[in-house]
Amino acid sequence: MQEEFKKKDKEQKIEKRFVSDEIGEKYKEWKNRNIIFITSPTGSGKSYFILHIFLKWAIKNNMRILYLVNRRILKMQLEEELENVEEELCRESSDWKVKCTLNEYINIKTYQSIEKEIKGKEPKKLLFYLNLFSCVIYDECHYFYADSNFNTNTELSYSVLRKVFDNKLQIYVSATPEEMIEEVDKFVKEEQRESEGKMSYEQIFVCPPNERKREYSISADYGYISLEIFENIEDLAHLIKRNGSDKKDKWLIFVDSIERGKDLRKRLLTKNDSEEEKKIINEKDVIFLDAKYDENDDSKESVNEIVNEEFSSRKVVISTAVMDNGVSFKDFNLTNIVIMADTREMFLQMLGRKRTDGGKVKLYICKQNVEHFRKRKMYTENILKCYERHRNTLRKLDKPYCLVSNPYYLYSYVETLFINTKETFYSTEWKQQDILNEILEDTVSSQYIRKFCYSLGGIITLNSLAIKKYLKLKLFYKDMIEKMENDEYAFVKQQADWLGVSHDKVEVVIEESSIDELSKNRERLENAIKEVLGVSMTREENIEWKLKIWKPLLYFLSRDKDFKDGEEDAIKKNDRTISDKIFERCMTQAGLPYVLKIKRGSEQKGIVTLYTIKKID
Repeated sequence: MQEEFKKKDKEQKIEKRFVSDEIGEKYKEWKNRNIIFITSPTGSGKSYFILHIFLKWAIKNNMRILYLVNRRILKMQLEEELENVEEELCRESSDWKVKCTLNEYINIKTYQSIEKEIKGKEPKKLLFYLNLFSCVIYDECHYFYADSNFNTNTELSYSVLRKVFDNKLQIYVSATPEEMIEEVDKFVKEEQRESEGKMSYEQIFVCPPNERKREYSISADYGYISLEIFENIEDLAHLIKRNGSDKKDKWLIFVDSIERGKDLRKRLLTKNDSEEEKKIINEKDVIFLDAKYDENDDSKESVNEIVNEEFSSRKVVISTAVMDNGVSFKDFNLTNIVIMADTREMFLQMLGRKRTDGGKVKLYICKQNVEHFRKRKMYTENILKCYERHRNTLRKLDKPYCLVSNPYYLYSYVETLFINTKETFYSTEWKQQDILNEILEDTVSSQYIRKFCYSLGGIITLNSLAIKKYLKLKLFYKDMIEKMENDEYAFVKQQADWLGVSHDKVEVVIEESSIDELSKNRERLENAIKEVLGVSMTREENIEWKLKIWKPLLYFLSRDKDFKDGEEDAIKKNDRTISDKIFERCMTQAGLPYVLKIKRGSEQKGIVTLYTIKKID
């Protein structure tokens, strides 16, 4: 497949560098204790290099590889690719099938399965299994950091794997490995400091500290991206519906919550009477995927299609982070990608799902409002406050498995790690009582604690990677709030910066978006006015009409230099009509020729007040 894409790129005069080009034959120099980082964007052949080049060399050298991934979907896709590798090996060697199978040289597992087994009843079997391998590949290695705030076991697998493979070859692979590079650098420096004057044979002769870490990097080129901006889920639904008549153009949409995904799907399938959206998207055209996709036959079938074909027959695929990395879409008709993500690593991983094919892709990014970041900052601060209450206790209980005196002896390691945990920490068990009380007695605090703690051997343990991430998120949200108070497009500019888009180009996109936004709001407002034009509305009917169209009304009212915050409340409240003065200001900003006439009646005499919108000749 990589050769096909290389050929296609050559035909379309695309200059692209692949991992195999960058590394060449240097992999033949890798040895035990080397820590290799491969940093390159999606579509640059990371998996191809490992499965079609490095694996074949490893087989010749009788190496066994443990290939770890962060998503079940990616595991399925790689297992499919291994079948192609085996076919290649059969063609290259007629007696391959007789001699052995690929399972003798490479096993693919998820990080989550490793974590489950570490905490299971027979961890000794797991550690014996891990020790059978001479090399570990941490594919999508950003997982340890990126997933730490919703899977607190990530640091458990990272710490154990790092210890078990410390004297073996470790390969980290990702398009966004920056946080893990930082963690490994910290670990290597600590190791060098601790080993001064007492270096082992491996440290002196096999792989000295200054040769331990090697990096190979390919920069990303996002020149194929055309930026578009949308306001919210409602706005996005309108965009997709207006595009509904073109059956060829497909959409891949990443949402930041299950609720938003379901809401978008519902909006897409809701009939709309407006002329531009009268063509309804068929229910079979839209699929929503989350982590529980295998519990639904339709979702499971769709995922299998994506894994096996690297393609979806659906017009619109909506997904949570379950497909944020590892999975590839090779589809020329997938020309629209929507991303709702707050962090750089997740944003770029989601974008990377579409393999470049020489065609342009429209990337829709969410403008977001300052309230979005205020809510997230408050939630993050609540988690960190909960952590601060228990920080001293957690430090005393922190990582019992790290206190092993000599982790290189596998069986003593197991004994200390799991069997004697209770005896070793008996004197400190009482110190976690306050945390246990809070978990059992306070539902809210329980949710917060689960964001940065996990348990091992009966001891509550801190995931320091999760705390590191929350601290960075807090600073990021604070920065966004401050910037958005002066610039409503600050988050748009931040996302563009992640892509390396110049400030001048971003300003052009923002200007075009503003013009388009004004046009769309004017059109929606005028269509709503035409529905009631010349019709006398009662007070209740006026309120009902106003609430139906309050967003375009507020959009134009907020553009008026005399706009006050209290007027926004008046527009939104369900017990207030829209006044003729506010209506006039909206029409002025929208450039529409309508006026609201009010014929006031007396409630005492039983005469109602009537509201009528008329066109100005």
